[in-house]
Order: sequence, then structure tokens, then C-alpha cells
Amino acid sequence: MIKGHEQSGFTLLEILVALALVTIVLMMVAGTSFSSRQNLDEMLNKVERIVRFASDEASLKNQFIRLSVELDTEEQKIKLEYADDANLVLEAPKENPDDEIRDDDKKEKKKEEDKSFSTVSDFDSDEFSLPVGVKFVAIGTSLSKNLIKNSTAPIYFYPTGEKDSAIIIFATDTEIATVEIKSFGQVIDRNYYKLDETNFDIVNEKTLELADGLYKEWLEK
Repeated sequence: MIKGHEQSGFTLLEILVALALVTIVLMMVAGTSFSSRQNLDEMLNKVERIVRFASDEASLKNQFIRLSVELDTEEQKIKLEYADDANLVLEAPKENPDDEIRDDDKKEKKKEEDKSFSTVSDFDSDEFSLPVGVKFVAIGTSLSKNLIKNSTAPIYFYPTGEKDSAIIIFATDTEIATVEIKSFGQVIDRNYYKLDETNFDIVNEKTLELADGLYKEWLEK
């Protein structure tokens, strides 16, 4: 009896199933990437709104306005506060909070400054919370003269219409984005930088290193 040839390779059904699985995976990856950019843009829009609002408030009400971000907390909350004291002296923020603790004089000055500020009544920080998958990485300003990554980073708006020029750096699992604020005017620049590989731990050594590079480039502009 002659035996038939044994079947080799994949059946049509197996090929179709494999193609369907590949399509689903690609759709999931594309969907995640789209969702990350959508959430990132949502946060950048929020920050730009806050900056314009703070700038207008400072000029119209003749007040100092302080926008600050708690970079060293999980929630990374945004605060918006005002001060009426025309003689207020602002202290440049420290990158390392421990440095401030060792310097009692600066610590006391910081406490006095904090007493001068009160929460802006029209501002609800919960409305400006970070969307899923988006993190602040660092903030650098003309006042701080360094890139703040591990403490509370303030940006000041003045009654004269001036504000601290600043770079605010964000990250998702796939890209980094920056918002660049100028001392005068309402123009805010926005830039995106694609990461070479998916970044599951959003704020890590690599993103902090990239942030340092972007900060140096910003200083040279």
C-alpha cells in the first residue's frame, strides 16, 4: 500500500489566525502610542493655559504669582499662589532640598517667602492633574539657573508683565516633550522628541540625561 505524503507547513486556517494575532498586536501598540501622545498633548495644553492665566493675573491684579510643581512626589501636583507684597524678595530654588536645610539663613528666607503666598482662589489643582502615562521630568528657569528634578520647582510671574523664562520637560513611555516659556509675550514653544525604545519606567536615568541635554540647548538659545 502506497502511503500518502505527510502534510508539512501551515494550513490556511493557521496562517489566517497568525495574521489576525499580528494585526491585533500592531493595533494595540499603535493604540498605546496614540493614547500616550493624546494624554501628553492634553497636559501640555493645560500647562499653557495655566501660564497664560498666571501671566494675566499678575499684570491685572498687580501681584506676584508663583506656579510650582512638586517634582519629588508621586502625584506631582501643580500649585498656583499669589502675593501682594511689592517688596517681596524671591529666593532662587535649590535642586537639592538638603542644601537648603544645611543653610539655615536660606531656609528661614524660604519660610518667610512661603508665608507671603496664598492659593489663587480661581485655581483648582485637581483640574490640572497629570493624565495617565505622563510625568514631569524637570524644570529649569532663569531664576533657578539650574535644572530642578528632585524638589519643588517654582516659576514666578511679576506685576510688570514679566515672568521667569523657563523650560518644562515632560515624558511618556515613547517620547519627551518640552514647553518653553519666554520672559515677555504669550508665545509658548512646544517640542517633541521620540525615544529610541519604549520607556516603561517613565522618569529614569535615560530620560533625566536627555533632560539635561535639552536644558543645555535651551540655555544656549
